[in-house]
Amino acid sequence: MPSGPVPAHDAEDNSYGGITAEDQQLKQRIRKLRLISRVLSALVAIGVFIPITMTLYKFLSTRDVFREVTRPDGGVEERTAWAKDSKTWPTYLYFGIAATGLLLNFGILVAYMRSVASANVVAAVAGVFGWLTVLGEIGVWIATVVVYRTEKRTDDLWGWSCSEAAQNIQEVFANEVNFEQYCDIQSVGWYMGILECAVYILTAVTYYLVYRRIKTKRQIKNISKSRGEI
Repeated sequence: MPSGPVPAHDAEDNSYGGITAEDQQLKQRIRKLRLISRVLSALVAIGVFIPITMTLYKFLSTRDVFREVTRPDGGVEERTAWAKDSKTWPTYLYFGIAATGLLLNFGILVAYMRSVASANVVAAVAGVFGWLTVLGEIGVWIATVVVYRTEKRTDDLWGWSCSEAAQNIQEVFANEVNFEQYCDIQSVGWYMGILECAVYILTAVTYYLVYRRIKTKRQIKNISKSRGEI
């Protein structure tokens, strides 16, 4: 015999079951992605923080050391290992963003070890930093990485370390700083900053899944209301 139309309450049950299953799948995906993004963010934050901290420490500890250097015209002058009137604000900017990001990421991980709920609270605080939205945080890191790179000339710490002028005085300041080494160190820090941007994009994907789950939970609540369960 041909089957009749599906009763309304059966269709509602099927819809409820499907939405509930989707909600559970989203819940598991969100948990996995949150853990992965938090661990990656913390590791990458270390990768950004260490090179920039090493650079600042080296600069601050050697900026007042003067040596006699022979100029190309044969004259002699006393100078430091760094460019005259070094432009340090790009380095301090990068350091500030890296330090803040490191503290927030480790705060999230420590909270996560205590409980998922407290980790989400700290994550919400971290979300306020510099962006107020996930896209804002991505924007902060992209802007910082771009500024740090575009300001790489011959008078900032990174650009100077990689310059021919620095190599010309390397022998004189061999005991103070290895310019080639610090050129590479700062380059690593910059690439790690790009990787940090990619990690925040993963975080944005997690937020998208959270948004989807909010919608499914609303659907579940509405169906439960219609069935008189709440």
